[in-house]
Amino acid sequence: MDMVKNEKYFKNKLGYALIEKLRSSGIKILLYLLKVEKANKNTIRIQAGMGVESVSSALFTLYKLGLIKDEKGKGTETIYSLTEKGKKLAEHLKAAQELLEGS
Repeated sequence: MDMVKNEKYFKNKLGYALIEKLRSSGIKILLYLLKVEKANKNTIRIQAGMGVESVSSALFTLYKLGLIKDEKGKGTETIYSLTEKGKKLAEHLKAAQELLEGS
């Protein structure tokens, strides 16, 4: 019984750590990419109303967590989109947002 409780606690701690890593900028990016499917860094920055450093840091974190993927665009442009894991998480975040907003 105690092992089950400890495992549950550990999983909850991992979930909280993930949310802390995402921060609001990562959540904004996930929700934006859920809506538009693909975008480059500058478009994400403008649409999410974020600074260059915030976007770069959040994209790096999302990529490391396996929530987004990148592909080569035109010239040196990089296009970002959600992985399946990222899409599932973004859908849950959207549902939570709608619940909190009363939609």
